[in-house]
Amino acid sequence: MPGGRSDMGYETSRFFFEDMRSGSPYGQLELSPGNGYVVQGYDPGIPRPRSVTNPRPNADGVIDTTTWMGERTVRIDVALAPELCTTPTVEETLRDNLLKWLVPSLRPALRVASTDLTRDRFHVVRGESAATPRLYTDIEFGMVSMSFITDAVTYGSTLHSTNITGVSSITNAGNAPINPVILIYDCMGGLIHNQATNFSMYLPNYDITGTDFVEIDVANRTVLLNGDPAQSVYQAVAWPSSSWLYLEPGVQNVSFSALGRQGTGAKATLRWRDGWL
Repeated sequence: MPGGRSDMGYETSRFFFEDMRSGSPYGQLELSPGNGYVVQGYDPGIPRPRSVTNPRPNADGVIDTTTWMGERTVRIDVALAPELCTTPTVEETLRDNLLKWLVPSLRPALRVASTDLTRDRFHVVRGESAATPRLYTDIEFGMVSMSFITDAVTYGSTLHSTNITGVSSITNAGNAPINPVILIYDCMGGLIHNQATNFSMYLPNYDITGTDFVEIDVANRTVLLNGDPAQSVYQAVAWPSSSWLYLEPGVQNVSFSALGRQGTGAKATLRWRDGWL
């Protein structure tokens, strides 16, 4: 693959762009010959630690508080092959349909499915760049090289969802900590707690009634009424006694309780994907 390494087995993989937004306006695009695309290379990248150090006062060396991994760069090389497309089209249309996934605010998923992999790779990506289309070696197809910035973590394709009304056993089957989405319903004083990490999130005086819910998106550090970006209720969280709750690799118990009013529909719904480095 030009400009980087290529994962072995990508030739037997299937590649999809998927719109993660509500309602999925863009739907899904499979990078397949029948759609006019031939994947010529795929590099999932390697994440590096996000170094945080400070000089030791009056001593050699540094104080190293590095905790988290940094970003990774994912690259995919795609040949535009209108003559292979099952629906008559032209190269320009194929290129336009492909490059729309580079809009940074879209944050699509790039899913890689293969019989050679033990699981699907699922990257949530931010479009970074696309090279000028060019001829790829001796193949007379236009070529687009696309780079994306993504989390250090790659995700499983299955979106898990568990309703918690007391204590539930939650499994992150991967090898990396991951950030869930938490939905809280029909209570005042909702408290969700990961007993393994001792991290909790607590909304002491906020009353959630009717069909309303509070969405806590840990990855994006948002707390929204009904998931609406125009209705932030970040101030309802008890800071600093609350901490952004994450799921460790393996099995852990997560509890939910309401320390105030508790309606018949009181619960927390936890949503997550298993994560791997």
